[in-house]
Amino acid sequence: MFKKFFATILLLLVFIAHSAKCASQEQIYDWLESVYGDKIDFSSFSEDKPIKKVLEKIFDKAFQIETGIENYKDLLSCKTSLFFPLQEGDVDSKRKHIKLMQCALSWKGYYHGSISGKFNDETAVAVKKLKYDVLGVCVSDTSINLLWFAAILNESNYTPGNKSDKNIRKIQQYINRKYRSYCGIVPCDGLYSKRVNKAFIRILQHELNCEIDGIFGHSTTKKCPTLKFGMRGKFVHLLQCVLYMHGFKTEIDGIYGKEMSNAVKSFQRFVRLPVTGTANMSTIKALLVSTGDCKRPAIACDCAEQLNLAKALALRRAGCKYVGRYLTGGGWKNIPKYLTKKECADIAKAGLRFFPIYQDGGRKLDYFTIEQGAEDAQRALAAASYLGIPKGTIIYFAVDCDPSDDHLSDSVIPYFKVVFETVKKSKKGYFVGVYGTRKTCLRVSKAGYAKTSFVLGLSPLFNGNLGYSLPDNWAFDQFHELRGKERFRCEGGEFYLDRSAFSGRDHGVIINSFAN
Repeated sequence: MFKKFFATILLLLVFIAHSAKCASQEQIYDWLESVYGDKIDFSSFSEDKPIKKVLEKIFDKAFQIETGIENYKDLLSCKTSLFFPLQEGDVDSKRKHIKLMQCALSWKGYYHGSISGKFNDETAVAVKKLKYDVLGVCVSDTSINLLWFAAILNESNYTPGNKSDKNIRKIQQYINRKYRSYCGIVPCDGLYSKRVNKAFIRILQHELNCEIDGIFGHSTTKKCPTLKFGMRGKFVHLLQCVLYMHGFKTEIDGIYGKEMSNAVKSFQRFVRLPVTGTANMSTIKALLVSTGDCKRPAIACDCAEQLNLAKALALRRAGCKYVGRYLTGGGWKNIPKYLTKKECADIAKAGLRFFPIYQDGGRKLDYFTIEQGAEDAQRALAAASYLGIPKGTIIYFAVDCDPSDDHLSDSVIPYFKVVFETVKKSKKGYFVGVYGTRKTCLRVSKAGYAKTSFVLGLSPLFNGNLGYSLPDNWAFDQFHELRGKERFRCEGGEFYLDRSAFSGRDHGVIINSFAN
């Protein structure tokens, strides 16, 4: 018993002595500033942000300087670089690659030694630990090539957090073991993310022998396989991984059995695709891209142009049942986009229902302030009351851009808080909905300020769509623009239109009466 006690004390003392050498985040920042202060504008980093966030940006800039690669996404296609592989025994000379690596390893919690510029035993141990977390297996190789250098310096986390899923982490490590040459090294934090999303597309392209660019384009769409019950192999395994990432859990064994068929059916039911249990191109693309299959049928749409009876009837004949229309505002080329009482009546005569949208801005992040939220809510309430829109209707307030997590926390969610409170206080009986990226809809809805979501899915490269599932409360999912030569044409004229999937969570409204 005493032996165990003294052994514990000894280990604690060793840990304290070891940690004393560890560079703090402030010391890392100071070293980075001393080396890169003449190349990086350190004053541009906000002082009110946590130092971890600041260091992320600085390491990103330092990586660009040391390698000549301007963006991590160019890493896999890079033919030449200023970086040369590192191995044990190396010492920094003119370039500071080892010191920079030691700083980043310390920042990530792997390295507890001094920033010496020597690839010593302590540095090698840190590299082995990081590689174990990245790959999920022990390795003896401690050399650092460009791919590993990027993995050390970028913002990715390779250890699980409070919300981690152990199986997602295993999938991430599997990707890194087998496919890192094609998709780079992805985070191993047990969370679905943008980088994991793009990795899946690149893996699919590799297996299909397509151009590997991370974009689910024409070639990938054309070659996309159809997977069905009884099949086995790498494509089935990949599909199981992606299904699991989206919360549709199934055994990840490469066998398309009954459990997997049921998971596919559940996903198809959720996104409103034909429920077959067979994963065709439309199903696979819906898992990997926010637009999904742009050629699939749609019974909902929205437009920024006033509809007359002829246009409304043409939409109904084309299979549309629900149309999103704007409560206020001028439109493109000064064509008014605001709803009128007559338009409401014409929409009803054509057998359509409409869902109201409020947007008089929202394309830039500086739009979203508390004051603007109060003003927008009042304007939307006034327009809805004037048009005679009934109680219980959901009004969608638009975030027509791609906010980061910080922007959502600092401006968009406070904006929606005021909108929600103003609409509720009015006692007119309306509800608030949110229009925006998947991430925007998820965050605003989770905060309790939106009943349903109108998802801006037609921008597949938005950060707020990559690596995010459709929110559970999605009502409409905008996935295809009819623009230019594709614009909607009928006897009543031609106009731009956005097609949307319909979930059934919001059936819009119908107003039959009209008086001049």
